[in-house]
Amino acid sequence: MVTREPYRIVFFGTPEFAVPTLEALLHSRHLVVGVVTQPDRPRGRGYRVTDPPVKVRAAAARLPVLQPERLKDGGFLDALTALGADIGVATTGVAGPEAHDGKPVGTVYIGIATDAGTTGYEYVFSGSRAEIRGQACGAALERLLEVLAS
Repeated sequence: MVTREPYRIVFFGTPEFAVPTLEALLHSRHLVVGVVTQPDRPRGRGYRVTDPPVKVRAAAARLPVLQPERLKDGGFLDALTALGADIGVATTGVAGPEAHDGKPVGTVYIGIATDAGTTGYEYVFSGSRAEIRGQACGAALERLLEVLAS
């Protein structure tokens, strides 16, 4: 059996529920070469500027972190290209506690991009925030494993 070289992966995500997917990638045989996350913004009760959860985990793993204001910015695209990724994985959505823009709580988007193209998946999960987080992580990993196996 021929084993493919490990993929070079760039991970796109910001919220807490995306961290388990990043964690699983970090523990896989594949190489996470960088992370793209939203810029630091005021959050929480004190409305203090804080790092997004994915950025915190990426920094702990000493990964390059890109935080563009806009994904179409030339400097960002150059930095993204410089990472030399084979595949991009994104996990994002509305995990709760409130829905917005007409999206129900538990709406999660998972996107995987390779040289062969981009595939997107939309799920709507129910349950507590922790349950939605777990379901989203499981769905993202399931889809990613399908892509990595092909």
